[in-house]
Amino acid sequence: MIGSVVGHQPELSKRLGLYRMGVSLLMRRAAERSLPLNLSSGSGRFKSKRDAVPVAEHEWYFVSHLPRRIRFSWHLVAFAYERLARPLYQVLHI
Repeated sequence: MIGSVVGHQPELSKRLGLYRMGVSLLMRRAAERSLPLNLSSGSGRFKSKRDAVPVAEHEWYFVSHLPRRIRFSWHLVAFAYERLARPLYQVLHI
């Protein structure tokens, strides 16, 4: 189950606890259905304080139909992420 976006009116949020209620509802539904719950990768420190388990997320892009120069750009981005960003994220616990 994925609950990456919990929308609410910010001006009401703190007073009514809308974000917490939304996340609580997602957690309850996932537990009732025995489903894993992904609340996205943002707010790592906030989530780790609440016993969340970090898991690497992946996005896939279909590029084989694109012109060679565009495919090369995407492959360059993937290479930079794998060789630079991912190790840095792991060291910094992001």
